[in-house]
Amino acid sequence: MTTSKSSGEPSPTSNIPLRLCRLCGTNQPVENFYWTDSSRRRRRGECKQCLRVLKRVRREDAEWRPSCSGCGTPIPRPGKGGRRLCASCLDKSGYSDDRRPNGSRRLRMKPCWGCGGPKDRGERSRYCAACTTAREGTTKGMRRFGLTRKDYDVMLAAQGGACAICHGEQRSGKLYCIDHEHSAGEWRDSVRGLLCDICNYQRLSLFRDSPDLLRSAATYLENPPARTVLDESGSS
Repeated sequence: MTTSKSSGEPSPTSNIPLRLCRLCGTNQPVENFYWTDSSRRRRRGECKQCLRVLKRVRREDAEWRPSCSGCGTPIPRPGKGGRRLCASCLDKSGYSDDRRPNGSRRLRMKPCWGCGGPKDRGERSRYCAACTTAREGTTKGMRRFGLTRKDYDVMLAAQGGACAICHGEQRSGKLYCIDHEHSAGEWRDSVRGLLCDICNYQRLSLFRDSPDLLRSAATYLENPPARTVLDESGSS
């Protein structure tokens, strides 16, 4: 049997939870109460009918003043709905002075993640319009090393438009991997070139970025030691 947390009285039906209205004192289905925070499943303490009557009385009472939701001090009537804050609490909050058409205040816009400057009201992303344009066509790897798409195109052209090691093409639809010197960290100066997936993740990584191992492997392939030994044993 479902019970109301406000009054503890059982619900007439087990599938409909009830809530106690603080004004009329009756248990009603929770659908008769407006949301205050739907993400946290919180509803108002007054039912919809009582809240309509309460707002009507407040509108007709010329002496009524709302209270600041932060400190509780009386403030002038806002004229429209929205978060009610006095000037002192507004400065401490994350809300700005400008309002939406329905009267509610907007959250203060955080600075641009790219240049640190202010953003226009219509720019709801983390970056301003100028930084968004500069970031177009770039990947997460490029931004991590501070590279632009122009830098990528210049490096690829210098390599002949192919992988710097095998001179092959990258898989269809993918950009080349940005290879960097791991001991130097993820900085622009640590970038060494552009590689295909196979060279970047398999060929080069297996040799642990060691030039000595790569030279030894090249010498081994050019002069296999077994051939000399087998030729001498065969001739004897």
